[in-house]
Amino acid sequence: MPSDEKNATSGQSGAAETATSQAQPELKMKTFTAAQPATAGASSVADGKGKPKENVLLGTVGAVLGSLVGVAAIILLDRLGFVAAISGVVMAAGTILLYEKFAKGLSGKGIAICIVVMILMTLLAENIAVSISVVQEAAEDYGVTLTFGEVFGNLYELIAEDVIDGGVYAGSLALVYLFNALGAFGIIKSSFDKRKK
Repeated sequence: MPSDEKNATSGQSGAAETATSQAQPELKMKTFTAAQPATAGASSVADGKGKPKENVLLGTVGAVLGSLVGVAAIILLDRLGFVAAISGVVMAAGTILLYEKFAKGLSGKGIAICIVVMILMTLLAENIAVSISVVQEAAEDYGVTLTFGEVFGNLYELIAEDVIDGGVYAGSLALVYLFNALGAFGIIKSSFDKRKK
């Protein structure tokens, strides 16, 4: 009789262990399944505010493409004999707006990148404009035929050798930067204000 009770007890214990071991995988599976939606939801939000993360690389590409409009404006106005603030507005608007469009956002880093792009592209535009003027003046005033590539590729050598007046070049470049700064100030300030909101 004690032997039967012992067997019954051990049988019940074995059945309980079997039931527990069978329930454990199901319990773990339910726990894992319940945790999945929360993890997926967290990964779908890039910055915790529902806004996509700023793509600096694509934004830089957009800034360069947008600045080309400003380059065209500077060269065109120079050919017409003007240096106007509108060139700065065009340069800043194209650079900043296309950066924001490509990057899907605009941060302080984005503004800094846009400023660097504007400085470099303004220098490029001025060098192109000066090279075109030198080619034209050489042909009209001296009967000398120069190609654009020859002048543009050796521009700083020509300045160093006083073929091009360095003071006039520096003054013209400074004036372009001044008007660019005046034209771009409002757009950059507006972008910072927008970023703070």
